[in-house]
Amino acid sequence: MTPNDISLLAVAVSLLSVLFAERSLREAKEARSEIRKHKRLNRMTELSALLSDVLVIALQLRYLATECFSLANDKDLASRDDVAPRLKTLTDKTSAVNATIGKIKELKQKLNSDLTIDLQQIEEMFSAFYEKMKLLENDLETCRRDHEWLKGLPAPSVYEKRGVLSI
Repeated sequence: MTPNDISLLAVAVSLLSVLFAERSLREAKEARSEIRKHKRLNRMTELSALLSDVLVIALQLRYLATECFSLANDKDLASRDDVAPRLKTLTDKTSAVNATIGKIKELKQKLNSDLTIDLQQIEEMFSAFYEKMKLLENDLETCRRDHEWLKGLPAPSVYEKRGVLSI
């Protein structure tokens, strides 16, 4: 082998190394892209599951609030001074819960149809709805206590209904 042949061989080996390196870089880029895609899809699935959990809690809260209203009406307690503020709070919470349910249904439809949502938006929605879930869990616990309290209250007597507190 002549020095010229050795130089040509070295150049060929260098070109092959460059081609392999370029191919490896391209494959690594595709792999990173796939990883990002799967990470986004996994996070979308987690967000969808969280939305389902929040929806279940919201529906439980709405049902329990309805039960509280029914108890108050059945026992004719709505006009009592200690019951009326709690029912007002429940009314406000029910309105907020109905709005939350609407947002969740809308967002679930968007997640199912719009695949262009980026990971940052998904993370922001996840954080917001996780906080919402914690608030709803607290509201649900408060509503459970109110429900138990209302169940334990006696119906007003005939005299109390007429406004006579004592004889």
